[in-house]
Amino acid sequence: MKGPALVDRIVASLADGPPRSTADLAREFLRVGVLDEATAESLLGGLLAADPRLERLGTVWRVRGSAARGLPLRAPFAAVVAPHGVPLAGFLARGPGKPAMTVCAGGEAEAARFEERTGRKLPRPVLSLAEVARRLRGHRGRADPVAIAESLGCPHVEPVEGAGGPAADRLAAVVADAWAALVEELALEGVGDTLALHRMLEAALEPADFEGKAFGPSDLRCLPELPGAYRFLAADGTTIYVGQSANLRARVCSYFAGSPRDEKDRLLRAESFRLETRTVDSVPDALLAEAEWIRRFEPRLNVKRRALGPAPPDGVLVAPAPWRGGAALFSIAGGRLVRRRLLLPGPRRARRAAAEAVDAVLSPPPAPPRADRAARLLRTWMRLREDRRLIEPGRDGGREEMIGRVLQLSGEP
Repeated sequence: MKGPALVDRIVASLADGPPRSTADLAREFLRVGVLDEATAESLLGGLLAADPRLERLGTVWRVRGSAARGLPLRAPFAAVVAPHGVPLAGFLARGPGKPAMTVCAGGEAEAARFEERTGRKLPRPVLSLAEVARRLRGHRGRADPVAIAESLGCPHVEPVEGAGGPAADRLAAVVADAWAALVEELALEGVGDTLALHRMLEAALEPADFEGKAFGPSDLRCLPELPGAYRFLAADGTTIYVGQSANLRARVCSYFAGSPRDEKDRLLRAESFRLETRTVDSVPDALLAEAEWIRRFEPRLNVKRRALGPAPPDGVLVAPAPWRGGAALFSIAGGRLVRRRLLLPGPRRARRAAAEAVDAVLSPPPAPPRADRAARLLRTWMRLREDRRLIEPGRDGGREEMIGRVLQLSGEP
C-alpha cells in the first residue's frame, strides 16, 4: 500500500476512535508482529508527522482539531499477561460491556506477545501498567504485575500453578486490580481519560526551585530506595502533606522532577521547607506509618486522601482468598505486620496455618520479616473488623479459642 493511501486509512481510524500510539498504528496498518515504540517510529513516524491532518500528543496521534478527550480510564478493559520468555498467557475482562482498551504490565510489546500466543485480537489502545506506576507512584523495577501490585498495596495471590489456566488468569486479575487502584489515584490528580494520561506521562522535566528550603536535590538523591513514609513541613513547623511509598527516593523525587501535575504539587514546591522520612520493613508497615502521621499531624493537603484511621490492635486479620475456600492471614503485633500466612482448605494444613498466625501475635519475632507479598487488605482492616474478622487476644479468648475463631472465619470446620 502506498504512503498516501496508508495515511488516509490511519486518519479515518483516528477520526472514529481515541488517540493511538505509533506502535499500535504500525502493528495494525503495516501488519507487523511484536514491535516497540522506537522501531515503529522509524517505520511510520516520519509519514505521520508529514501529514498536516495529524498531530502528536506525547506518544499518541490524533486528528488535528478533534476534541481533546480520550477514552475514559474507567471504561471496560481487558487485563492480560504474556511475560517475555515464559509460555504464559492470561486474560480477564473487567467492567460492564465489551472491553474498550487493554491493560498489561509491559505495554504494547506484551499485548503483541499475547496475541501471538493465543491468536486473540485485543482492543486498542494498550496502556502500560508499569509506565503509569513509575510516573505516579515512583515504582522502580521490572514490569512485573505482582511487584507493581505490592508497590500499590493491592490484594493479590501469587500464582503457583502451571503455565496456563487458573494461574495465568489469576495473574491477569492482579493486573486488573492494580489498574483499578491506579485509576482511583489518577482521578485525584485530575487525569480521567487516555489523552490526559499520555500528557502526564510525557510531561517535560523541569528542575524545581529549591531556593530557601532546608533540603535540596542532593538530599533527595540520598534517600533510600526502601518502603517508608514521608512528610513535608512548612517553615513554621506545621505539616503540609504526608505520604507513603514502596520506594521513598523515587516517590519523593517525583514531586520535584517535572511540571507540577496539580495544585497539590504546586503548593508542595512553594510552601515546603523541611522534609522528614521514616523507613520501615514492608509496604503494609509504610501504610500504617502514613496513617499514624496523618492522625497525629493532620496535614491539610491530605484532605482528599483516604486515611487509614487508627493503627490496628494486635490480632490476626482474616481476609477471604479470591478463590473458593481458604483465606489470607495477617498477624499484627505492636502496629506492625509480623507475619503473612496463606490458609488453604484441609483440616491439618488449615490448623497449622491458623496456629502459626496466632503464635506470631502472642509471641512476635524480635525483628519482623519483610512482607514481600504485601496487600491492600491492611487498608480495609476497619471494615474487616466490623465484620468480626480481626481476631484479638483477650476479646476472642486464649490461643486455642483464637485458632478456632480463625478456622471458623476461614470456612474450615
